[in-house]
Amino acid sequence: MKKTTLIALFLFISFPSLTTEALCDNTCMQTQTQNYLDSLVTVFIKGSTVKDIDALLSQLHDNVKYEHEEYDADFDKTKWGK
Repeated sequence: MKKTTLIALFLFISFPSLTTEALCDNTCMQTQTQNYLDSLVTVFIKGSTVKDIDALLSQLHDNVKYEHEEYDADFDKTKWGK
């Protein structure tokens, strides 16, 4: 599967408001996506804090899951933040 397809799928699942134009127009979608990417970069920087992780996770839908078969990772939003 292409990287862009995976990103689009992740955004579709993680940000349900991105999929409803009536709730979020193109500018709104771009802003939400940029905010998410900025938060993601922040948590990977040395010296990031739990507050940075909480800010990232607060942008995700409550039903988001992180699964990575190779590393046997399977987290829901609550477990992911611990």
